[in-house]
Amino acid sequence: MEITAEKVKELREKTGAGMMDCKKALAESMGDFEKAVVWLREKGVAQVAKRSGRSADQGIIGSYVQSGKVGVLVEVNCETDFVAKTDDFQNLVKELAAQVAEEKNEKAVLLDLPYKNDPKKTVGQHVTEVAAKLGENLVVRRSVRLQLADQGVIGSYVHSGKVGVLVEVACKTETAAKTEDFLGLAKELAMQVAASSPKYVSREEVPAAEVEQEKSIYLAEAKQSGKPEAVQQKIAEGKIESYYKQVCLVDQPYIREPKKSVKQYVAEVAAKVGENVAVRRFSRLQLGE
Repeated sequence: MEITAEKVKELREKTGAGMMDCKKALAESMGDFEKAVVWLREKGVAQVAKRSGRSADQGIIGSYVQSGKVGVLVEVNCETDFVAKTDDFQNLVKELAAQVAEEKNEKAVLLDLPYKNDPKKTVGQHVTEVAAKLGENLVVRRSVRLQLADQGVIGSYVHSGKVGVLVEVACKTETAAKTEDFLGLAKELAMQVAASSPKYVSREEVPAAEVEQEKSIYLAEAKQSGKPEAVQQKIAEGKIESYYKQVCLVDQPYIREPKKSVKQYVAEVAAKVGENVAVRRFSRLQLGE
């Protein structure tokens, strides 16, 4: 009995079921296409698949941090806010985040991995089972995984399940990484990213082409003022500085004390722990974005 890729594809297109489910259905049905369709319906997989056309624009973003060394964000969508608040759905998101944290192969497809709590089935099959239980279409939309490069910590923050952030903050020693001031910094920076939505860590990361584009826009605006060219240049440069404060994390006003920048706040913490502290990178997910 040969189960061809074409037959699996055809069954998937007809039922909307996942690839692994279609393969199993054909194997259980000895390659008989119609029996495989019935098998999927009996297992409830095809019924869930029929719901896949319905909009899944609700859900939550969950996070998982493993010993401060690995951080994960996962976005899972459902159809209604009611289901997003259920224990079954929220537990699913937590399990998926923990699964991603343990996966070292960055190219691995999450839904095709063996489900860690029951390796006989895939993560995709487990999601399908939860979807059948909840009666809604569920979509594992995306995930982010950050692993600490050296000494430091991965900080995380999730706001109302709608915005999730991971921030990697580095230092020189493990002793400093475990201090209350340093751990607090990582948490504060994650909250800063959630609230202020920067695009880059620092101005050095902003592509030159982007800076030039912004500057050309500001110069065009300044020319309309009729002021001397030197003044126009200063106006444009001032607006570029304001742009950096908008898109660069360390240049932003610190949300708790807007009179100082995030860079100044980081420097204060570095002085307290007695080491150089650097913000390496961050990831920010917003539900449905």
